[in-house]
Amino acid sequence: MKQFKAFKHNLEIVHSTNKANKPYKLELNRFAGMHHAEFKSMYTGLKAAARPTIKAAKKVITMEEWPYDFKYRNENDIVVKIRGFEQVPLNNEQALLASVANQPVQVAVAVEEAFMMYQQGVMTAPCGKEIAHGVIAVGYDTAPDGTPYWIIKNSWGADWGEKGYIRMLRGIPDKEGYCGMHVASHIPLTEACSKELPPGGDPVIKSSRDL
Repeated sequence: MKQFKAFKHNLEIVHSTNKANKPYKLELNRFAGMHHAEFKSMYTGLKAAARPTIKAAKKVITMEEWPYDFKYRNENDIVVKIRGFEQVPLNNEQALLASVANQPVQVAVAVEEAFMMYQQGVMTAPCGKEIAHGVIAVGYDTAPDGTPYWIIKNSWGADWGEKGYIRMLRGIPDKEGYCGMHVASHIPLTEACSKELPPGGDPVIKSSRDL
């Protein structure tokens, strides 16, 4: 009965959202039978801590160049090792843009029901205040209608969202960013390894064409 009530509630959210003229769509995915609180307790729970700031630089990895891949790699496949991380300047979208243009950046976001059942499009739904979920910002672009967005890689599998990704609103007046994107973002500090990346592996740090 509890699961049925959750499904009914989520069904209403999906139908009302998809009937409205919004830049994103929702779907009844594998989380549709869960209450939001239950979902957050199982699939979120990031505890972010402040770290020193760092200057950022150059170029964007695209979704096409880094397709969603949830397989774990053998340590012998690694091109670089993560030796630590530093925080992007707090509440600074330009710093985050520059960082994401150079390499993937870990960010923390607030996750509400629309995010849970996201299917496609640029997510613009209202966000809560609890920054509770870690994702990876891998790029940014602008939709045909002029809406700027972040390209975000999530950790819930390729059957969620746009093959494991979500496009989230960018360029809002709030200094904390949409869903708190600017509050706790971190850059991995890497060191080179002697191993070469095998064919088909994930590019870890790689210059690429601009979006």
